[in-house]
Amino acid sequence: MAYAADANIEDNDIDAIDDSFERLPEVQAEKARAEAEAAKEAEAAEKDCAENLNAKVDAETAEAALIRDIGEAQESMDLFLNNRFDEARNLVEPRAEQSMYHALTNSVLCYLRAILTMEQPDMALAAELVSRALRVCQRSRRRRFAGLASLRPDSFSDEECHAELCYAELLLESAVLAFVQDETMVSFIRGGLRVRECHQLYRLCFRLLRKRAWSNARLRAQFESGARMGIGAFSLLVSMLPATVLRLLQFIGFSGDRQFGLEQLEAAAAVTDSLRAPLAQLLLASYYANQA
Repeated sequence: MAYAADANIEDNDIDAIDDSFERLPEVQAEKARAEAEAAKEAEAAEKDCAENLNAKVDAETAEAALIRDIGEAQESMDLFLNNRFDEARNLVEPRAEQSMYHALTNSVLCYLRAILTMEQPDMALAAELVSRALRVCQRSRRRRFAGLASLRPDSFSDEECHAELCYAELLLESAVLAFVQDETMVSFIRGGLRVRECHQLYRLCFRLLRKRAWSNARLRAQFESGARMGIGAFSLLVSMLPATVLRLLQFIGFSGDRQFGLEQLEAAAAVTDSLRAPLAQLLLASYYANQA
């Protein structure tokens, strides 16, 4: 009996060993799957970490590049205001096809010259440079699939905010040139549509200024000066139009609060070390000179 019991134990052990050998491939496969899944998760986590790091580096690089470009545009504008037109253009023209601020400043310089001289070659050159600059800015603008009102301010990057601002300024230049170059009804309608789009973009910029969380104080200050100058200039200009024209413009969405416009221009001019502050100061000086 004792021998039989020992035999049964040995048989059970043998069966267990046989079962273990039979299940060994399955166990190894499960272990391999677990190791593969763990390795995949680790690789995904490492990839996410690298992407986040690269995104942060790209954002910081984009901010630094934008600040540099604005600085060069500001230097060019200072040269222009000191009657050094050729030097001003030479500074921004080489990168006018790559940088929106170089493109903007290059077109602004020629636009101001065209408005001062009123000569056809200067106007034609300014119109061509404005068209090129609009294309350069368009590359940096945020893609949209709905109206401006549906866009969330925090969904814009710093570069996209400044692209909207530059695009609005260029549209205004384009509209003025359309009015001055060709006084036909078609040009008047085309210019009016550009002014309307420009006004809508300035309102968007004003909303981005007030409601967006800005991470870079210098870029916000530059944006603030431009947004306030744009919306202020519009409000002041519309408020000075005849009452009949003013009512028509207000009906299609333009506002004409003179006091608000002056306050915004003064705020834009007060932003120290900004690209648009001198232009806001010139607008204020022109207004008060005409009021004297």
